[in-house]
This record gives sequence, C-alpha cells and structure tokens, in this order.
Amino acid sequence: MTNVTYTVEIDADDDGVFAPLNARDVLDLRWRLGMNAPFDDVAPVSWAAVTLRNPDGRYSPATGVGPVEIGQTLRVQSDDGGTVRTHFVGTVTTITPSP
Repeated sequence: MTNVTYTVEIDADDDGVFAPLNARDVLDLRWRLGMNAPFDDVAPVSWAAVTLRNPDGRYSPATGVGPVEIGQTLRVQSDDGGTVRTHFVGTVTTITPSP
C-alpha cells in the first residue's frame, strides 16, 4: 500500500516560493474543485478549508506576525513517493479563530 503525504504550503512573500506549514498543526484539510454533478454547465467556485492546531497563538490573526495571513497564496499538494500532485492553489480570504 502506498503512503500518501499531504502538505499545506503558504507563499508568504508572493514570490512563488512556498513554505510548508508544520504538518502536525494541520488537523483537518478539505478542498473542492470541479463540477458538482455530471453534465453541469459551470463549476462552482473552488475552495479549501484548513483547520490548524494553534496552542501557542502562532496562527492567530491578532498577532499580525503569523505564517498565514489574508491575501497570501495557499497550496495543497500530495506526494506518494513517486509523484507530487498539486490539488489546490488559491488565496487566503478568511481566517476564523475558534476557542
């Protein structure tokens, strides 16, 4: 069985250079691409949602120094040991802290 590793990366400087987030901090990762059903005329807007562990506040928008900020580019990739696949590339539009 192939072990697939997913990475979530941020382009903090908008220069095409992506830095991975700590994999242990990623609690949940979801994304949606393409048509909802066969023969749809138009695909809905693609999206991704990442839930991060944040015990030390490093991802909190209130600090203003975190590795994830609104406007940055987010990328989701997978690696099966032979091929790296990009599943999503988009702009961070919302950061929602939860207690």
